[in-house]
Amino acid sequence: MSPDRVRAVSLSSDRLDVALWGDESAPVIIAHVHGNEQVALHAAAQVVGRRPVRLVGLAPQPRRRQRIRVAGRLFDFDPNRMWTLAGRAATLACLGGDAQPTEREQAAALADLADYAERAWHLLGAGQRPIVAAHNNADGLLPVDALLGEPATLASCRIPHLPTDDFLYVCHPPAYERLTALPFAHAVLRDDTRAPDDGSLSVRCAHEGVPYINVECHPARGDRNRDLLLAAVDALLPR
Repeated sequence: MSPDRVRAVSLSSDRLDVALWGDESAPVIIAHVHGNEQVALHAAAQVVGRRPVRLVGLAPQPRRRQRIRVAGRLFDFDPNRMWTLAGRAATLACLGGDAQPTEREQAAALADLADYAERAWHLLGAGQRPIVAAHNNADGLLPVDALLGEPATLASCRIPHLPTDDFLYVCHPPAYERLTALPFAHAVLRDDTRAPDDGSLSVRCAHEGVPYINVECHPARGDRNRDLLLAAVDALLPR
C-alpha cells in the first residue's frame, strides 16, 4: 500500500508528509485524514485504479492526532478539525512540559497549522473537485441513528436489514438522489446551512461549495468498504 509519491509540506520549523496515489488530474478526490484509520486507507487504496480518483493521505503516521514542532515547542492537532479558524483554535494543543505556550508561541503554531491546512486543501483539489472522505467506524461507535435527529439532517434513507454503522453521510443533494435511487447503504443528507463549525473537512467543503461524501468503513467488512467508496465516487463523477 505504498503511495505513488510523498510530498513534503514545509512549515516554519517543521515539515509534514502527504502521501499521494493515483492521477493528479483525476476528477474525484478521496481524502484519508486519520493515520490510525488503516481500514479506511486500505479500502480507499483499492479504489485507485478502479475509478479515476486521486487518493490523498494527510496522516502517514499511524495515530489520530498529528504533530508539528514550532519554535521548539511540540503541538498536536486533529487533521479533521483544522479546516476552519474555529476548528484550529479548538484542536491545537501543546505537548510536553509544565509551562503553557506563550501567546506568541500559540499564535505561531496556529499560523503554521493554517498554512498546512491551506496547502493540504490545495492537494485536495483547492475546491475544484468533489471529495470522498474515508473514515473508520465500528460497532456502536457512530450508528446512523445518531444522525437522524440532528438539526443538520435534511433527509435520510434507512435500509432495515443493514448494520447501523454501515452508511454514507452526504453533503450534496444530487449525489444523495443517485445513491438512494437504488438503495445500497444507509444514507444521510446534511443541510450544510445548519452544520456547526467543528473545523471538519465536511464543513470546509460546505463553506466552499464542494460536493462531499463521508464513507464509514468497518474492520469486519472487507470488500464492502471498497464497494461503499466506489458507490460514493460514482455518485460524484461527472455525468
